Amino acid sequence: IERGKNLAEFVENSQRYQAWLVKEYIQSIRMKKYKPLNGYFHFMFADCWPSITWSVMDHNRVPKLGYEALKIASQPLLPLFRPIISQFNPGDTLGWGQSLLESVLLINDYPHGFKGLKVEIKVVGPKEKEIYRDAKPCDVEADCIGKPFETNQRFAHIKGFAIPKNAKPGEYQVRVAVADRKGKKIAHNESS
Repeated sequence: IERGKNLAEFVENSQRYQAWLVKEYIQSIRMKKYKPLNGYFHFMFADCWPSITWSVMDHNRVPKLGYEALKIASQPLLPLFRPIISQFNPGDTLGWGQSLLESVLLINDYPHGFKGLKVEIKVVGPKEKEIYRDAKPCDVEADCIGKPFETNQRFAHIKGFAIPKNAKPGEYQVRVAVADRKGKKIAHNESS
């Protein structure tokens, strides 16, 4: 973790790292649902005195960046897109021979399924510029991990989404949102 030039920068850098780590760890556990893991316990939820620790809330119960990461990763219906690598160059393809939607996992911890969900995926660049969007309806079974759009075909028919050759350097996000039949957003996630 970069210390930064002052305490405020160190706090920001360390909280950003913790948020990333909490989210990635929990998502990794949830992807192994029942095989062999059945749950997780987040140690030290809140500080009991002013300090720099691994909690996600400070001693005044003010959320740190890790709190939102914990909240997102713990959604009972979790849409998940995880690129295999974290750094891409202009012209690189996301999705590894699949469309981005085919790469989406839906982890459903509810005891019931969902019919008629709409899953939307988009890529957003610096200054919130949207450079890609796709959406499709799907159903999700109860208590499962599913890839509702997977076709089991690779590379032959899909070119995937390629980062534009003129893409500016910076942080890009892949955002996935799930809406119910009425259009109400019921789950979301993003990866940088």
